[in-house]
Amino acid sequence: MNDFSSHFYFGTIARPVALKGEMVVRLNDNETSSFEELEAIFIDINAQLIPFFLKNISFRKQGEAVIEVDGITSIEATREFIKKDIYLSNDLLPEVDEGDISFNNLIGFNAVDKHFGAFGIVKGILNFPQQNIFQIEFQKREILIPAIDAFIFEINKDTKTIVFSAPEGLIELYLTDNHKDD
Repeated sequence: MNDFSSHFYFGTIARPVALKGEMVVRLNDNETSSFEELEAIFIDINAQLIPFFLKNISFRKQGEAVIEVDGITSIEATREFIKKDIYLSNDLLPEVDEGDISFNNLIGFNAVDKHFGAFGIVKGILNFPQQNIFQIEFQKREILIPAIDAFIFEINKDTKTIVFSAPEGLIELYLTDNHKDD
């Protein structure tokens, strides 16, 4: 299965948590109530989304969950999954009220800066306790913009566009040769 467009980023497997194959997942979003009955996940293995059934999922502190995956029963078996990204079907995206926008709903939006102009597509949202960060892909490079009100000028759901007012020079900083991902 290779269709990332019909899935959204849920989190990244961080580390084993016990000897029986349980793993800690750093979540993309702090809103977890919609996922308490989650039965299956998709793990990105070599750019392929591979389905796995869950035996158990429990949400711990903000931004973390512990998962137990069917068929993974030892700490040794978990090691190949560390730092792998987890995706869920877009069908599981939480419903939001008409005026509200969830960060997960912004993946795929066009990124435009008031001064720089168009600069890519939102590929993901990094979730940190201090703040969320937009991951934007532009010219095969990653640009990171903090998801704070001061930097977000407008979100247009109809045109799927986020207009940023980034600090002067921030976007250009990522486009210099010493930031190129080769």
